Amino acid sequence: MDSIVLFGSVAKGEAREDSDIDVLVVWRGDESDGWRSMTGLSFDVLLDVREYISVKVIGLKDLGLKTPFMRNVLREGIKIV
Repeated sequence: MDSIVLFGSVAKGEAREDSDIDVLVVWRGDESDGWRSMTGLSFDVLLDVREYISVKVIGLKDLGLKTPFMRNVLREGIKIV
């Protein structure tokens, strides 16, 4: 893992009680391994503290993509790791 970025309503301070927590994980190496690892971890968090974490995993090479999604994450996201 290279970094984790919080984005969406929680990052913008607009979360409601039923909001999920959106995180983007920038993964070094095989993205499918990263997705499996982070999905398992998010499920553990759901069971432990009853908070749903929506995980998006991208490779380090995809960090510079100019998609609307990536522009939004880079503009509004908060790097937490």
